[in-house]
Amino acid sequence: MLVMDDRQSRRNHAMTTLPRINTFAGRWVLPLVLLMLPHFAHAGLIGSRVAVAAAEAAPSPLTYLQGPDSILVQDPAYELRGYAGLFDLDIGDTYVRIDLVGSGQARSANFLGLLLQDFSGIALLGIRELQSTVSGFDDGRVLFDPDLQLLGLNFQGLSLIEGQSIAVVLDFRVIPLPGTLVLLTLGALAAAVIGRRARMPASAPC
Repeated sequence: MLVMDDRQSRRNHAMTTLPRINTFAGRWVLPLVLLMLPHFAHAGLIGSRVAVAAAEAAPSPLTYLQGPDSILVQDPAYELRGYAGLFDLDIGDTYVRIDLVGSGQARSANFLGLLLQDFSGIALLGIRELQSTVSGFDDGRVLFDPDLQLLGLNFQGLSLIEGQSIAVVLDFRVIPLPGTLVLLTLGALAAAVIGRRARMPASAPC
């Protein structure tokens, strides 16, 4: 008899607690989840900003041929056309692509090419893959500085031909926005409250 009474008491407690949990979840947790979804739905470069410049160093200091310019990464679109009279720049979700729109011999310099720096919302970790139709452009011409968050493409001394292209697939991690961190904190607090309410004993009937 005591066992049956204990089971019935547990059943009554569960039936009393569940409506309170569902009500709390409907009012607070679900809206929080919906607010958080846009922050996690996209984890690439689209929508971020980056500083771009065409520059040379012969041998120093660095001289800007054009830029630096802060641009918004969009898709599908070329972010810059005819940059420095030489480059069409396309930045995708995970890559940087350059199409040459001019021909000629790149002057002899310590560095002559394109610099990209300060991607907003991500931290560059390195290069995953390089694809190039420019003769002589190999991995050694892709410059990466993790401390400066700088990516450089060096064309020093190369023969550039219109229609050639270079694509660099980036390795990076997404930096959560402050608003995302706040929402994560609120979500954790909401989960804690739900857990606490679930453990609260049912109120004794009057």
